[in-house]
Amino acid sequence: FNPRSSQNIAVYFGQSPATTRTSLADQCADPNIDIVILGFLTSLRYNNTAGAFPRLELSAACPSLQTEVMQTLAPGLAYYPQLEADILRCQGRYGKKILLSLGGAGSGEGLGIGSDEEAGGVADVLWGLFGPPGVVDEGLRPFGGAVVDGFDLDKSDGLPDHWDTVATALRTKFATDTSKDYFLSAAPQCLFPDASIPLGWLVQSNFVWPQFFNNQKCDLTSPSLPDALSQWSRILASSIVPLSDASPFRTRLYVGVPSWPDAAPSSYAAAFGTGWRGVVSFARQIRLFLSEGGGGGTNLGGMMFWDGPEGGENVLGGLSILGWAKRGLVSG
Repeated sequence: FNPRSSQNIAVYFGQSPATTRTSLADQCADPNIDIVILGFLTSLRYNNTAGAFPRLELSAACPSLQTEVMQTLAPGLAYYPQLEADILRCQGRYGKKILLSLGGAGSGEGLGIGSDEEAGGVADVLWGLFGPPGVVDEGLRPFGGAVVDGFDLDKSDGLPDHWDTVATALRTKFATDTSKDYFLSAAPQCLFPDASIPLGWLVQSNFVWPQFFNNQKCDLTSPSLPDALSQWSRILASSIVPLSDASPFRTRLYVGVPSWPDAAPSSYAAAFGTGWRGVVSFARQIRLFLSEGGGGGTNLGGMMFWDGPEGGENVLGGLSILGWAKRGLVSG
């Protein structure tokens, strides 16, 4: 995995109808996929009880069970043995990066934070549950001994306060484990500024994948799409975040798109309505517009698809939409 590449494909996993027909390991085995984002952690507090552990909703991804300590202290959590095995396989065998996303359509006000002190506690809990083992009781960890490669923020609750502090606190924790790189990412709406994800999180992210669908002001159907792409490229152009090799890393912009028609019918039709040729053409146009500076910068990271399982099943001319997008990003 090359985080500096302009040809990466990121996909969400865990919520679409096709999720039950595949697995995380299958997603990672797809050579067209580079990053898989697990979704979602929907609330910081189970039933909004102050001080409680969060709610994680991944039941569509695979079976789960609750440990005794989860039943007592964290009823919103479950242990996913298959995801534990698949995360380790994805990272070890396939070299893919696995992020955990906070948010999703069902998050409501569950991701609201009231103070910087509370934000620090959020970072502590996330690191204990999903970072290196040994911080919290092993029975509380949803993925057992597996360690995610970072955290994604994908929320639309209009509650941005103090999430910049969470990002800063997580960055501090990332620096304590030099065994690998950790990443932050975000999926804001395509219209800037985003009402739910603060700039302070965005500029500390390695990857930002605005959702260019289901928003007529800036999505794939809008004549303002080039302006929106340019604006995001400029906003992120000066953001420098750390990597373990100590060389400067500029935040990478990914273009977020739907991977099948039902996700966003008008947006999908506007970009990909002509079939596989449309997918390749769109990816090439994005590459030329952003990688070669047409958007005001050269910080293209690739494309993000909602989501991976549906994208894998959306076969056009013998290849999935993910494969055609990868070809368009790679080829001239």
